[in-house]
Amino acid sequence: MRRIPDVRVKDFNKMGFALALILVGVVGRVLLYKYSNFETVLVVSLLAGTLLGKVYALIVPLATMAISDLAIYTLGFGGHYGIGIIIGLAFFTWTGFLFVGFIGTRLKGKVICITKSIALVTGVGMIATLIFDVWTTVGYWLFFLPHTAGGFGIAFVQLAPFAVYHLMSSLMFIPLVGTIFIYIHENGIPSLNISPIARKSDDERDSTEACPA
Repeated sequence: MRRIPDVRVKDFNKMGFALALILVGVVGRVLLYKYSNFETVLVVSLLAGTLLGKVYALIVPLATMAISDLAIYTLGFGGHYGIGIIIGLAFFTWTGFLFVGFIGTRLKGKVICITKSIALVTGVGMIATLIFDVWTTVGYWLFFLPHTAGGFGIAFVQLAPFAVYHLMSSLMFIPLVGTIFIYIHENGIPSLNISPIARKSDDERDSTEACPA
């Protein structure tokens, strides 16, 4: 008996994939800017490193932050900070997301199925979130608080609620965005046109769609 052919998936090249990640990062950051530490930059930085590798772990965070910062300050959401503080804080946030992207590269090649990959990426993402928050809190201490042990302690006391918000953000966005992008990375973009193209072999389908025991 003849099998009904599957819907063919289109290849999604790396540059197109990276642009999609940047779009999600920029739109999410701008729309959620007024909600402290709820953002999509961390997840797209992590996925860039995990799915695309080192070059894109650099390109995606930098492009996302450059475009979203431009939009935020152009729209007047950036407050009334001086240029020195803006540049200083940007250094810590930008390098923080670059580090998240680098952490993602350590997972490259370990994404073998959606279920297990999401659990792995989410777990690593939670650790990366805490590292990012500690790093940017150092920047907050340098630019806004006395450069004393007491000021350093105050910075980390003030960090606590924002770290909780950021962990909640990562716990929400990493599985949501990650599931979509990992599926596309492994299977391509489903086409609306159904054509009689040969099915993948069982071995090929198992390598991308089935979770190993």
